[in-house]
Formats: sequence, C-alpha cells, structure tokens
Amino acid sequence: MDRRRRAPRVHAHHRPTLVRGIDEVVPGIERPGLVRYRLRGSIVAPDQRPANLVAVRTVDTDGHDAARHLVTDVHDRIAGPPLPQGLVAAHFHISTDGTRVLLYEEWTDAESATTSTHHTEPLTPSNLYHLHRSLTRVS
Repeated sequence: MDRRRRAPRVHAHHRPTLVRGIDEVVPGIERPGLVRYRLRGSIVAPDQRPANLVAVRTVDTDGHDAARHLVTDVHDRIAGPPLPQGLVAAHFHISTDGTRVLLYEEWTDAESATTSTHHTEPLTPSNLYHLHRSLTRVS
C-alpha cells in the first residue's frame, strides 16, 4: 500500500481562489507561462447568431501604449459597418503587464473566419476551436 500523502485534487472552479491565496501569501511570485489579461473591449453582432467556433490569437507588444494602439486598430477594422460576415463577437484583452494582446473571436463557421479580410495575417486551423462542451482544435 502506498503511504505517501497525496495533495488534494483542486477542481477547476476552485483554482482561481487557490491561486489568489498563494499570491497573497507569497508576494512577488512569478508564474512562468501564466499570462493574466484584462478585457479592453468587445464588439458583438446585433443579431443573436450562435457561434460554432472561436478563433484565438495573441500578439506580443512593447507595453501598454502599443497594446492599446493595437486593440484600437483591430477594433476599428472589425467594427464596420458592416461586421465581417460570420463574425458573432470579438473580445480584446491586454495582458496586465502590457506585453501581449489576446484577440478572442466567435464565428459561425471556419470559412468566414479564415477568409475575413480584417485580419492582418490569415487565421489557420491552429487558431480555430470548435465549441462542443469544451474547446476542440479544428484540424
């Protein structure tokens, strides 16, 4: 019989509370790979179409000013009118340190997402995820 003590399992919905508690106990802790974001803005289509997949893209930036400028630029290209065909919503996040922007877009179909002209670089299947109980990569 294995007598080693096992750490209790942490369920996903308890994780933010656990992480926050560790951050309070260990000031200045660094978490490699963990990037915290704040929502900077969103665009939502006026009609209530269901999203079938999401596109996720990150862009490295040189600080908060550059990140805000990038978000404004992308927002203005998307906002239309009209919105790009098939776009349900777009959400813009800036990392708390200002070094990264995360663009999270909701789409009706992969063709609309990959052929949209508002992207500076085309989306690929590695940027697309199906919505089906959880996120699954399109490939």
